Amino acid sequence: MQNQLSVPELAARLATAAAERTAIGKLTDQFPELELATAYRVQRELRSTAGALAGWKLGLTSPGETSAGRRRRADLWLPARRWRARGR
Repeated sequence: MQNQLSVPELAARLATAAAERTAIGKLTDQFPELELATAYRVQRELRSTAGALAGWKLGLTSPGETSAGRRRRADLWLPARRWRARGR
C-alpha cells in the first residue's frame, strides 16, 4: 500500500481543504483501499484537533425530491451532517 496516507495525514488534508474552502475529490477515489473504520478514525482525529464543539450542521434532510435528488447526485445515502467547532 505505497499510496496509503496515515490517519493524521488524511485528516490534515481534509482540514486544509476546509480551511482554504477548496473542493477536493473523494479520498476513496485516490485511495480505494480506505475502509469505513479508517474514515471514523480520520473523523475522530479531525474532531480532537478542532477545538470546542459548537453544534451540528445538518443538510439535505427533507423527505422531498429536492433533497433526495441532491443526495443521489452527491452519492450520499444519508442526509449530510457535520459537527461545527466554536469560532469556525
